[in-house]
Amino acid sequence: MAADGARKMGLPMDVMLEIAGGTDPTTVVRLAATCKDLRRHIGDPSSFRGGRLRLRRGERLVPSLLGGQLVAKWGKDLYIEDRASNLIATGCFRHEKEPCIPVPIAARDGLVLVRVYHDHQWHPGAHFPMDLRVCCPATGRVQSLPRDGPELGQFVLLVGDGEGGGGGAVGRPFKVLNVASAEAGLMHHQRRHRFEFQTFSSERGTWGPRTWRWPPGRHKYECCSLPPLPGRHLVLGDSIYWLYRKRSRASYYVFKLDVGNGNAELTSTWLPSSFDRECEYLCSRTQHILLAATAARIPVVLVAGRRGISAWNMSEDAASWTDQPHVVIDYEAMERFGNVQGRGLGMVQLDWFAERSGVVQVTTKRCGFFWLHLQSRKIIRHFPGSLYTRSCPYEIDLSTWVPNLTL
Repeated sequence: MAADGARKMGLPMDVMLEIAGGTDPTTVVRLAATCKDLRRHIGDPSSFRGGRLRLRRGERLVPSLLGGQLVAKWGKDLYIEDRASNLIATGCFRHEKEPCIPVPIAARDGLVLVRVYHDHQWHPGAHFPMDLRVCCPATGRVQSLPRDGPELGQFVLLVGDGEGGGGGAVGRPFKVLNVASAEAGLMHHQRRHRFEFQTFSSERGTWGPRTWRWPPGRHKYECCSLPPLPGRHLVLGDSIYWLYRKRSRASYYVFKLDVGNGNAELTSTWLPSSFDRECEYLCSRTQHILLAATAARIPVVLVAGRRGISAWNMSEDAASWTDQPHVVIDYEAMERFGNVQGRGLGMVQLDWFAERSGVVQVTTKRCGFFWLHLQSRKIIRHFPGSLYTRSCPYEIDLSTWVPNLTL
């Protein structure tokens, strides 16, 4: 596993081949997903001729949940950074073949939605058609979305079950949902906003027609902010959540879009006044607010406040939020974990939430990154990095999926 020319020592390739040849198909996929050299050997049938080592417990070698974060490096490939801080090139973007700058937007169940900028297009003030692609780092497969789709708004990646039919070039069925806000109304004092939706389906290979929905009646949606940042939505089953801020009253509410029955039903809930007070000093800095979920899949809104990170839980009937927050972790505990007492953390922001593992990435200006496990409320990792690094979580349950590898 290489990191910009520096290779960390690992198992010899002949040992890796013995392990791959003597275990179940799932373990082979796990190993190949973490080693591009092994992927090439697996494609050669002669690699497994003759006697091979037989392992009874091959699943102990690699955990079923492969996880880390996806990091875009300027003018290079998309990389997976694992818990050991190895940077593993995905092979989805080869700069020597196609100079480009990949920026991850969202990742879910092993697939990644990437916005691609080409070198010859990248200069200040440039306007050019957006190039969206879905890639699979475990196999190296990439599928480009048609350029006649939407350019603005939020893009949500939804991944289906299984493999093969309807999976397109990446081998797995998926949809990309675009949600935008559009102004409507004939007169200035009657101006309102509505939601507009458009969906790309790997089964059809095209963008569907654009549809729209008015916000629920109690939220007239005048002077409301657009979705905060790309990739900061929450997906739980067939429901997608966004947090909005009403500028005129400095109040916040959460929209929920149910897409399971195909009708795109839209509902909303207000966040309590205690949430508004905690966010008063944030102004419009939405990087301090993040949607997450408990182990029981109940939505939670996190805020990086003055002294620590607090959480407001949604009620079981999904009609309201807790009046008062609970403290997830205070900054002093983070400083002790990172051994940075005295310096302070500096500005703190919440980058992303990993839906399978329940990990939140907390980024600080002075002390790098922290991985916070939401259920245990403990820091499980601290490592250096830049406040301006763009990344997103990468998780895939390899025990339930055995793809065909692209070599």
